[in-house]
Amino acid sequence: MSGTNQTRDRVRLAFDMLDHDEALCEIRAEAARVWRGCDLQVEVGLFFNGTIIDSFTNLATLYLDLVPYDDRDGAALVSKSMAVADLDVITGADWTGGTAAKCNALFEFTKEDMQLAMTGAVENKRSFWLVCYAVTTDTPTRYITYGAAQLIVEEDGAQNALGVTSPLPASWRIKETAGELYLQIYNPTSAKWHTITCTGADGAQVLGAAAGET
Repeated sequence: MSGTNQTRDRVRLAFDMLDHDEALCEIRAEAARVWRGCDLQVEVGLFFNGTIIDSFTNLATLYLDLVPYDDRDGAALVSKSMAVADLDVITGADWTGGTAAKCNALFEFTKEDMQLAMTGAVENKRSFWLVCYAVTTDTPTRYITYGAAQLIVEEDGAQNALGVTSPLPASWRIKETAGELYLQIYNPTSAKWHTITCTGADGAQVLGAAAGET
């Protein structure tokens, strides 16, 4: 890298909607690996059946979430998003050229984002899961998963005095009452949970929230 400013690490991932295998970092030709507590950029290419996607007109927002590898249904440790207007349309040749500027989306993770808890690490390495998905402009809103990848974070021993990134507080939960399951959302103003209700005939439904409970 002689003569090149060194700013942050890079991970480059091609996500194909039809491929359920973990995406590999195209810079390393293996699972993505980074040092803990260091700035990172993740360059994303979006594909369908091997062909790069060239239209995002029905998308509202693209997300890239980082979650524990072995506990994917919990809260995201870090969540990044981009509005569809900020996505770049590129060609397949642009992507294979490998330059950082040629990608559909570039997500920036700060050193604070990457100061992840290393509980359960083996040989100072812990695996996390990067999942890329989108919310559409359809009514009702639809979710599309483009793909996912393993991200191996290794403790480098650099004492950078950063706080550890922990899971975001949950804003919803499922509660069992009298043998039935109910969806509840959290109201931070009252610090109480509210059961969500839905009443009315088809086409005229009304959503409501029951009285709060601690």
